[in-house]
Order: sequence, then C-alpha cells, then structure tokens
Amino acid sequence: MTISRRNMLGSAGIVASLAGLATVPTPVAAQAPLARPKTYPGLSTAQEIWEELLFMVALGSRNTGFPGHVKFVDRLAGQLQAIPGMSVHRDGYKLPRWDATHYALTARPVGGQDRRLHATSAYPYSGKTGSQGVTGKLVDLGTTLPNEAGGSEPVKFGDIRGKIVFLRSPVHGFPYGDNFHVMGANTADVKLPDRIKEAIWQNRSAPDLDQFAKAGAAGVILSWVGVSDANAEGQYAPFGHKFAECPALWVGEKTGEEIAKIAAAGGEATIVLEADIFPNTPTDTVYGVLPGKTDEVVFVHTHSDGPNACEENGGIGVVALAKFLAARPKGSLNKTYIFTLTTGHMAGAYVRSFREFIDAHPDIMKKAVAALVLEHLGCRSWVDRDGAYVPSGYNQATMVLTQSKPLGKIVLEEVAGTIEDRVTVVDPYMKRFTGESANLITYGVPTIGIMPAPSYLLKESENGGIERHDARLYRTQLENFSRMLLRIDAMSKKQLSA
Repeated sequence: MTISRRNMLGSAGIVASLAGLATVPTPVAAQAPLARPKTYPGLSTAQEIWEELLFMVALGSRNTGFPGHVKFVDRLAGQLQAIPGMSVHRDGYKLPRWDATHYALTARPVGGQDRRLHATSAYPYSGKTGSQGVTGKLVDLGTTLPNEAGGSEPVKFGDIRGKIVFLRSPVHGFPYGDNFHVMGANTADVKLPDRIKEAIWQNRSAPDLDQFAKAGAAGVILSWVGVSDANAEGQYAPFGHKFAECPALWVGEKTGEEIAKIAAAGGEATIVLEADIFPNTPTDTVYGVLPGKTDEVVFVHTHSDGPNACEENGGIGVVALAKFLAARPKGSLNKTYIFTLTTGHMAGAYVRSFREFIDAHPDIMKKAVAALVLEHLGCRSWVDRDGAYVPSGYNQATMVLTQSKPLGKIVLEEVAGTIEDRVTVVDPYMKRFTGESANLITYGVPTIGIMPAPSYLLKESENGGIERHDARLYRTQLENFSRMLLRIDAMSKKQLSA
C-alpha cells in the first residue's frame, strides 16, 4: 500500500467502511467550564501533523541511538530552536546499540529433513549468532506463569546446557483493576478490564532471558499464545533489557505447536540471529525552556525514540504545543514551560529516559508544579477478530494517569464532546506505572499522563504502520491539551496538588 497525505487525511474511508462493525460510544454530557476557542494560533494543522508523521516514518527505525533517531532528535531540536524566546539544551548519553540484521529458524525431527519455520521477530538485545546460527536439542519448558504485576514467574527447568529452549509466552496482561483507581471516563459505556491484555503487554509478560543464559542454553524460541500471526508479526518486545547473550526468536502460535511436536519427538532446532552491536553510541535528550512570569515549571514531556509511527510520535505534539504557547500574547504566561524530549525509553537498561533528567537537573525539578506527558497520539484501534488483525472501528482507548483530582477533572472536561471519545482517567495508587509519566508522578509532580496503548505500539512494519493513524484525531488531542495547559497556567501550586 502506498501511503500519501491524501489517502491518510482521508482515513474517514477506513472508519466509514467499518460502520457496520462498531458504533462510536456517545460522550457523556459533561461540558468544559470555559468557552473553547475557535482558533489555536501557532498550533499545527492536521495536514502539518501528517507531514511531520510522514517525515518521521521515512527515517526508518528510531530506536534509541539509531541513525533515524538521531535525525529525528535533530529535527525536533531545530524546530524548538526556531521558536522565539525558546532556549534549547542537550544532555548526552552513550549506550551499546543492538541492531538485528538477519534472523531465521529451522527445526528438524529425529532422522527427518530441515523445516524452515517463520519467526515473527527477534527478542531485542537477546544475543547474536554467526551466519550458521546455533543448533541444539529442543526442550519444551511449557508455558510461562503470571506474577502479580502481569509479568512472568521464573521458569522451572533442569539441565538445558547447549539446548534450544521452547516456551509458550501468553500475554498475561497488566492487572488494571488491582493497580488503578478509576477517577472517571468520558463515555457512558466504558468497560474497564480486570487486566489489559493487548499484544503490547507482551513487553511485560515475556520471560527474562538471563535465567536461560546463566543455565547455558544455546538459544530460546518463544511462542505467542492467543494472538494472531499478523498481530504478532514484527513486535519489538520486550524492550529495555540489557544484552543477554542468549539469542531468542518469537514465533506465531501455530508455528509454536509445530515446534512442540518436534521437541516431543526429540528433535532439534537452529536459531540464526545476526546482529550488529555499536558500543558507545551517542544519544541525546533535548529540552527547550520558554520563560514565563514565574519560575514555576510545567513540563510538556515525551520520549523521542521508537520503532514506528506510533512509538514515539509525541515529539511532534510537544513541538506543536511549544509553538502554541509561544504564540500567546507577550507576558501572558504565568509559568515557565520546559519541553522535554528524552532518550532511552527503548533502551532503559542503559539510558533511563526522564529518570536521567531528574538526576541531572535537581534544580529544575524543585521548581516543577505540573506536567503534561504525551505518548502515542492519533492512534486508531486494531484488534484480532476471527483470526484476522483488523481495524476495530474505534479510536484507540486512552488511559490518563494522574495522582491529582483537579487535573483529572480538567482532562474529562476538556475531552468532553470532542472526537477524542474513549478516555479513562485513573490514579496509579499502587505505584505500578506504564509509560513516561511514571517518574514525574513518583517524584511528586502533579501530572497528566496520556497513555494510549494500541496493540501495534511496538510493531515494526512497512511504512511504520502509519495507516493506523488519523491526523485529525491527533489535531483534536492537541487542541484538548492546549486548553488543559492554559488552565494549568492559571492555577496555583496549591490548586494543582490538591
């Protein structure tokens, strides 16, 4: 499929074709207490947003420290630098960049012929092999078991030295009901799950490879369970781990069943995972400062690294909001705004994204009174249905994390009546978080953490999966955020933290 500005801004065709499959929920009759402006001077149009998304995906992978990531960060920095009154700064870091260049999987029954099997993706930073790969007897270790946080319990096994481990890895799901208090939602019929179980949550469920590496396994094959092959294809999961020196590949559920049969009959497998490692790869956090009448700081934050059009496109929004605030009448901003574009989200074992900023800038953090965190904007929902991976007909549901009741109220009021129609505000009272708002909330900054988590959030695919995005929804979200920021600007520190 060729993606153009014309056919994407016409994504209403996708929505209309699904009209018989789903009905958009009716928003509750909440109204914002302030009149909404008809125009938003300085704020990017839907067409401008779409053009920035096209530029972004044309860079290829923007995982931490990749060439495309460096170019994207430089572009965002340049755009911030061009805003009148903005000062722009960089914090530099280094990491070993891991880049899989080729992977393949072969299995063979005892006395049988090689069977080439399809691997849906490589486990990031798992390891590397030569072109001949590593071969070992298959050993089936069954299915991972969930822990209380939606991850996996340590796997029990015997002697696996020199063997290829096969393991089923269901998406156990983040325990939503046990970790969040719901403040409210902007639709009357929102159904809140006990667990969030979309494919992206494999990032939490996937087993840690260190246990197998320490036991001397030659490699690991992990099978998706309950997820279509099309959904599983290209998932860059789990991210954020250190290099494990244990090459691992993902396979779809049907392929996993075939591997299990070969393992039961005493067969073996060969894993090929060729990868380049670039030690001491530089990567930068960029932040811009727009002074206001006081030194009370409001962060507008996102991370800059990611593998596709969704993860992470928030930098486009951060720059757009910076332009909007800078276009306000001179001297009208009460707060000082810091626009942070941190690196390391996709490689947190080496560079810790906003946690690094906190450690590097304690003087700034002491002045922080509020934060707006943007991630994964403009996303439409895709689901597995009858074995196929298809659009659901809905916008992607947005979870908003905040510990502040006043901010939660503002969110619900400002999204009411807009096309951003599937928003739920939660308090992460158990201190188990998802996304970039975690460090700000933990630090104690009253935060609005925007966190849609579509199933394709980590999916590497042609054109970065940009066809799953709607620039008009993105623009609507920015309008909503603009109004939220203006209301925050008028609030005292005491009001924000109530």
